[in-house]
Amino acid sequence: MTTATKVVAWGLLATLVLLMLLIVALVSIDLGRFKEPIESLASDALGRELEITGPLHIEVGRTIDISAQGISLDNAEWATEPDIISVGSLRLEIDTASLLTGTVVVNSARFGAIDIDLEQLPEGAANWELWPEDDSPAPVEDEDAMAAVPVLIRELSIDGTTLSYSGPLFAEPIELTVASARQQLDDNGFVAFTLDASVNGTAATATLRAGPFEELLNAGAVSYELAGAVGEITFDSDGSVANLAQLTQPDAAMRVSGPSFDYLAQLLNLRVSVEGALDVQGSVRPLDNRLAVQVDSRVGDVAATLKGDLVNLRSLEGAVLNLGINGDSDTLLRALEVDLPAGAGPFRIDLSTESPRPEGSPFRLNASFLDAELIAQGVLRFTSPDLSGSSAQLSLLGDSAGAILGRLGVSDAPAEAFDIAASIGLTGESVELDNGLATLGGKAVAISGRAARDGSKVLLELRGDSARSWLPSIPAELDSAFAGTADMQLVNESVLSGELALELDELSLQVQPLLNLASETAPVKATFSGKVTGSDFSGDVTADRGPVPRVALQLRSWMVDFRPWLPETAEAPAQAAPQEASQDRRVIPDFDLSVLQLPALELTLDYRAQRIELPFEAVHDVHLQGELAGGELQLSRFALRGQGDGLVEASAGLEQLAQGVEAWVRLSGSNISVGLPAQDPQEVALLPRYDVSLAYIGRGETLRELAAGSNGYLRLSSGPGKVDISAMRMFTNDFLMELLNTVNPFAEQDRYSNIECTTVLAVVEDGELVGEPLLVVQSDRLNVFAKARVDLDTEKVEADFNTVPRKGLGLGLGNLVHPFVNVSGTLGEPRLGLDSGSAILEGGAALATGGLSILAKGLFERATSSARACDTALLAAQTKFDRLEALYGTGQNTGETP
Repeated sequence: MTTATKVVAWGLLATLVLLMLLIVALVSIDLGRFKEPIESLASDALGRELEITGPLHIEVGRTIDISAQGISLDNAEWATEPDIISVGSLRLEIDTASLLTGTVVVNSARFGAIDIDLEQLPEGAANWELWPEDDSPAPVEDEDAMAAVPVLIRELSIDGTTLSYSGPLFAEPIELTVASARQQLDDNGFVAFTLDASVNGTAATATLRAGPFEELLNAGAVSYELAGAVGEITFDSDGSVANLAQLTQPDAAMRVSGPSFDYLAQLLNLRVSVEGALDVQGSVRPLDNRLAVQVDSRVGDVAATLKGDLVNLRSLEGAVLNLGINGDSDTLLRALEVDLPAGAGPFRIDLSTESPRPEGSPFRLNASFLDAELIAQGVLRFTSPDLSGSSAQLSLLGDSAGAILGRLGVSDAPAEAFDIAASIGLTGESVELDNGLATLGGKAVAISGRAARDGSKVLLELRGDSARSWLPSIPAELDSAFAGTADMQLVNESVLSGELALELDELSLQVQPLLNLASETAPVKATFSGKVTGSDFSGDVTADRGPVPRVALQLRSWMVDFRPWLPETAEAPAQAAPQEASQDRRVIPDFDLSVLQLPALELTLDYRAQRIELPFEAVHDVHLQGELAGGELQLSRFALRGQGDGLVEASAGLEQLAQGVEAWVRLSGSNISVGLPAQDPQEVALLPRYDVSLAYIGRGETLRELAAGSNGYLRLSSGPGKVDISAMRMFTNDFLMELLNTVNPFAEQDRYSNIECTTVLAVVEDGELVGEPLLVVQSDRLNVFAKARVDLDTEKVEADFNTVPRKGLGLGLGNLVHPFVNVSGTLGEPRLGLDSGSAILEGGAALATGGLSILAKGLFERATSSARACDTALLAAQTKFDRLEALYGTGQNTGETP
């Protein structure tokens, strides 16, 4: 033997000796002493902390013997229990040689005190998902994957086990308590399993006999018998299969029955409960080279039948099936947890598939529900696990959209026939909708879009010829062809965001909503912007979804143009029929204010506009702030600027009381137009400009009580200007025109009146309005003075007008002026007199037109002509009205209620 040969021989001998020593060490050493490394390796593999608090023993020989105590595995972070599973004790004896084959054989397994907690969230996340989606083991797609059963247990003993499961289907967790579970091989080599347990306190038993064991080990020809009961619900099944690995020639039957589905729902704490039967039975039998399948079930008032044949049980490829479901819609809606009024009527679903073709398996679906009919036909690609490549033509039609939507809680929908047709296709990532067309009473809208199959994205596009046909709330002036899109996505499986858009010829709107679906209390947020007929707007809104909704709205505009919506010139109204006076001849209606219920929500509004265009005039720097909360509506700030640095500031409020309401208004303005009629911008520029201060507060259960208990004041004054008297006739009733023509005999012959100044001074105390004077008007021809007194409770009126011709008017024209004019009676029945001693002239149309709005009572001496009549009146009343402004405040003081 050469030296080299000796070296190799001694090397092989040394290696063999070391290998034998290693085997002896493994057999003789208790591997349980490596508990901490084992815990660490298992924790890393599972992605959860595994802990063994008790002793661990692992001995390797012809069998692997494992015993341990105090084993626990951490739960998911969001779960309610600390551990997903804890095991008090276990003892396993594993056939060592079986580790080298396809099936691990456990000779005996004994468990004690097992607690298992299984939880699932509404969005689908489950605490038993141990690996992130990207790290989870890939599914085995090998056709021979069932060549061997992964694990077989010869003998099993379980004592004192509790399994709890909570999920979306259950109102409360379902709890399975196992008193004992036993398994062993019988004399014929079959696995015999018995279970003695309870489900939510109701006794449950089960027996299973399957085998022979050797055939289970080789995944060959196997038969089984299963029977059991949970309370009064029974179940049984028996069958056989020629080859367990390939599931060939299965021949099996099963049945589940009970007193009612409601009984099952109460037993399992199901959220859905319907009255009626519970009976499900099915079978699969060999039929030539295919399998005949039949399932018949009745759950409540819903019956379902499935008949057909399959190539095998592992795939629907090549299946020919007929599915029929029918029953009461109310039962189906309760099962789906859809809250709709009862009486939806029956429903029917029929689905059939045909023998496969190269492009797929043809199918047809017919369904009827709520008087609507759904028809679908196309091909299903069973060759793809997710049915990618499947397509269909859909049609949904009915005789009355209004009748169907009315049952769904949508009111005022048109009772017209409808038809919706579209092409649907499935890809690996999305559901595609093409060539969609929805018609309603002859009106059509085109529909297209797509949605991710995991629900994370949706895109929907709509196009039509008439937006108002589908959205009646759109003004007729804006109606046109339209295009709408909804591009939404789900972020982190819980936050819905994206953009909604609507485009018309004169309107564009974009909304970006943000909604957290995982929280019932998280606010809904949205930003928006748009344009309409030359106007623009943008802003954001936040709504809290609490017991009392809270909405905060901020709105901004650079330009708001009201001119397209308002007439540019005043047109004489058509002759209207006289209005009937109230039975008690009162002008202020006896309207019950308790019917005015403010909505039960909290709302804040902040609106700013840079410029608002009105006919012949523009205002700018508009600001409006308001709040609604606790039964009180407040306009905390309203301000705008007009031409010539005109400024208006106001605040107002309305509060619901235990009985009636309290309302208040404060307003101040300087250098403003009060809305006198004008025909063009040049006339607007010539109108008088006014300074105004106003305050009002009232309380009552009716409008009459509100007027009878009101307090406040009005101070208004103007400088020179030119007023179109002819245009005022279009806004004045017959009695006021009679009064105007009597006080100013030039009104009928002159189109314009050259005003030099105007003053209005009124005080309201406890429902009585007093003006001494109420009105002073100085023009180039006349000075008009009026004193007035009115009782807002009784509506009694007493007013005196003193008209004085201006010097230089001339004797002939001066004789046309009536020096004294008196108004008396009530608001509903005013009377006109030429002087204090003359006969009373009845207002010819007073009863038909609602009477006079200027209030007065008492006589005053004839005033004398003055070149500064308005200034004289303002100066005389200044002390009184300064005191009233201090008492009530003005629109500039936007603090507490006056």
